[in-house]
Amino acid sequence: MWIDRSAPEAPGRMHIGDERCHFFSVGAGDSIGAPGIMKAFLKGASEDGGSPSLKPLDALALPEFVDAKTRIARMDEQRVASCLMLPTTGAGIEPQLREARHREVLYPSIRAFNRWLEED
Repeated sequence: MWIDRSAPEAPGRMHIGDERCHFFSVGAGDSIGAPGIMKAFLKGASEDGGSPSLKPLDALALPEFVDAKTRIARMDEQRVASCLMLPTTGAGIEPQLREARHREVLYPSIRAFNRWLEED
C-alpha cells in the first residue's frame, strides 16, 4: 500500500499496488471520529447525516489513543476491563486484499498488525 502525495495541497490518495483503494477516497491518517459516533452513524442518526470523518479528532493529540500505559490508566478510570482495537486502514483495505491479485499480502498484513498490537 502507498499514498500518492503528488498534490501537496490535497490529502494523498491510497493505492494498493497500482490500483486505487476502493474504500478510502483519500489517505487515512491519524484522525478519527469522536467516541460513540459510529453508533449514531450506523443508525443513520449522525448529527450532520454524514460520515464520522467529517468532524475528526486528532488522535495523535490524545495520549490515551497512542500510548498503551495512558490508555490502560484511562480504561481503569472508566472501569473498562477490555477493549477491541480495529485498524481503520486495515479494515478498509481488507476486502480489496481478498481479491485474487492482492491475496498474497492479505494474511501477512493482518499478521503484521497483530504483532505490532501485541508488542504495543
